[in-house]
Amino acid sequence: MNNAEKYFNRGRLLSVKGLYPEAIDAYKKALEIDPGHSQARTNLKFISYFSGIGIGEDRIRNVANLKNIEKGAKKLLQKL
Repeated sequence: MNNAEKYFNRGRLLSVKGLYPEAIDAYKKALEIDPGHSQARTNLKFISYFSGIGIGEDRIRNVANLKNIEKGAKKLLQKL
């Protein structure tokens, strides 16, 4: 397991505990190590949006990105 994966897993555990600011920091660290870590990026967007953390321009971008994720999820569900 690489360091990005360790921070990603840490972010998941922290988010389950409701420690959203700490989870966000862990996901950001994972993305610093591996900018292509799509799961960390997705989880960061969801937590930032649903926790209310990441307001202003970041929040607007998060909403736009979540809409794209929702569209992709709908397409995947249709294939099942």
